Amino acid sequence: MKWSNIILVRHGGLRGSAAFVISQRSPCHASLYVDRLISMAYGQIGMIQACAGFFTYMVIMAENGFLPSDLLGLRRQWDSKAVTNLVDSYGQEWVCIVRFVICDSRKTEGSRRCIVNFTYSIHACIHSFFSSIMR
Repeated sequence: MKWSNIILVRHGGLRGSAAFVISQRSPCHASLYVDRLISMAYGQIGMIQACAGFFTYMVIMAENGFLPSDLLGLRRQWDSKAVTNLVDSYGQEWVCIVRFVICDSRKTEGSRRCIVNFTYSIHACIHSFFSSIMR
C-alpha cells in the first residue's frame, strides 16, 4: 500500500475500499489472516517443497547411478546379504561391504534425527499452546 493510500484511509478518503474496511475494524478482534488463506498458502508452499524434495532426490540418485525407473523395489536387493554385487542403471557394481557401510552410517544418523524430531514436536506444541491462549 502506498503512503498516499494510507493517508487517504486515515482521513476517510477511500470509503468503501477494502483498506478502509480493514482500518475500521477493532484491533483486538480483527483477524487479517483468514484460516482459509493460511491453509491455502501453507498448502501451496508444502506442495512446492514436496515437489522440490522429490526432484532433488531423483537427481541425486540418478547422479549416483540409479535412475527413477530402477528405484522401485531396489531396497530389498540393497539390504539383502545374498546379493553380493548390485548393478545400478549405468552398469556400476555396488559391493556388499560398501552398501553395509552406507547403511550403518545411516543408522547412526537416525538417533540424531530422533532428537531433532522431538524438538520439532515440542516446538509445535508450545506454538499451538501460545497461539490458542492469544486468541
